[in-house]
Amino acid sequence: MFLRWPLLFWLEIGRLTESLAGVVRDSEGAAMSNAIVLVHWDNDGSQGGRSNAPDDLHLTTGTAGEFSANLTAGFYDVAIFAHAFSPNARKVRIRIGQTTNDDVTLSLDPQIPAEFGDTFGESPHIFPEA
Repeated sequence: MFLRWPLLFWLEIGRLTESLAGVVRDSEGAAMSNAIVLVHWDNDGSQGGRSNAPDDLHLTTGTAGEFSANLTAGFYDVAIFAHAFSPNARKVRIRIGQTTNDDVTLSLDPQIPAEFGDTFGESPHIFPEA
């Protein structure tokens, strides 16, 4: 009788899954498809270091900007990249049996308007020859 409860608890824990999910949007709120999401296990931040640390993940967001991955509980470094946008990097904690939501907003890289001018919604700037 006393051994049955811990066994049932252990079996139930074995069914738990941990995951990371989120949506990547631009500063206007539009979903960003094809953004790159890199997920790296943080061995230093996770308790009890692991010799069998999970492999790094390379994800691509879907048409609605969504991404998800099943992960082992612990701490992860998550970096998001998209063409013409400043990257976003953060540390994320994945808890046992939970889905961690990590929605991200990316800002336009300041180098883009500096290099090409702000031509969104306007005709390109034309400068007279000197």
